[in-house]
Amino acid sequence: MEEFAVPGQNSKFHNIVPDSYYWKLTLQSVTLSNSVLTLAKERNIIVDSGTSYLTMNIEDRIKLVKMLETKGLKCFFDQQVVVCTSPAFDYMKYYPDLTLHIDGEQYFIPKQSYIKTILHT
Repeated sequence: MEEFAVPGQNSKFHNIVPDSYYWKLTLQSVTLSNSVLTLAKERNIIVDSGTSYLTMNIEDRIKLVKMLETKGLKCFFDQQVVVCTSPAFDYMKYYPDLTLHIDGEQYFIPKQSYIKTILHT
């Protein structure tokens, strides 16, 4: 199993939420760079290797948008997606890296992994 871990790290196992039809875990908190996104409460999250998106409830999503805006981004909701624009071509410096805290473990998500770039000319 260790051949699937990041080099230098061990695989980590978690218990799924009981009585669940999905691979659900409990998310305790989210860190954006050095700022903690305080969740309304611990949230169940679904783990699926085929999923391309991070989703969250509206209350926590509004908090996330406010935090991103403090980084110099302008954000709005486009249906269920948070869309952010930056004031400069070197936009990546405005986005924070994410860390998910699950069962006392930290999972780092670099900004390059969650940003979809759309350039308008």
